[in-house]
Amino acid sequence: MSVVDSQGRLFGRVNLVDAAAIVFVLFLIPVGYATYLLFRPSRPHIDSVTRVEITNEERRVGGGALLVAKLKVKGSGLNPLLRARIGAAEALGFVFENPNSADVLVGAMPAGRHDLVLYDGVQEVARAAGAVELHSSTAPSVRAYGWLTNLSPEDAPALKAGFASDSNAPGAFTIVAIGEPSPARSRMATGTLAVEGVQVASRRISFELPLVIRWPLMLEPRR
Repeated sequence: MSVVDSQGRLFGRVNLVDAAAIVFVLFLIPVGYATYLLFRPSRPHIDSVTRVEITNEERRVGGGALLVAKLKVKGSGLNPLLRARIGAAEALGFVFENPNSADVLVGAMPAGRHDLVLYDGVQEVARAAGAVELHSSTAPSVRAYGWLTNLSPEDAPALKAGFASDSNAPGAFTIVAIGEPSPARSRMATGTLAVEGVQVASRRISFELPLVIRWPLMLEPRR
């Protein structure tokens, strides 16, 4: 029996053109797999994490948020789409340099040892357990004495000493001390003459609270 019959069929069963197509597809499978292995992005890996000096550039990237540390991450497979977390807190920034190096900007967080975790979207792709050690997130600060005004009767009692705004937001503050609410007053001064008057809004008196607020200072490094 001939391999190809008079009708062009292989072994009398398969058309020669169909057989060639099948062989071509079978050839493409290992070629495609080899191409995938060659060009697929490598999985990120962390080799080392070291703390380095914060510069003005990182302060600009931080957008005015409290920046307490800059970490130099060395490894492989790093890419600009990654994001970083330190412990349970989101990092202020992940600054990609090249596939083997990136910087992680750390905001205010509790002292102690924390894991550095890299995410690609919502998927964890690399972790350095206990690689970040923070001794203190305390920054130089100033105290301001004044009052909050135009508070509603419901809002005034809710504010207490120790209240802190989001530490990663510009203008973050902590209430150090607070007094008793009193009717809010409008204050005007001209020369040596000062005039006060009780504010009335929406047919009810608004309130004010005397308080002391602490703001962290964002100091620029000396040149």
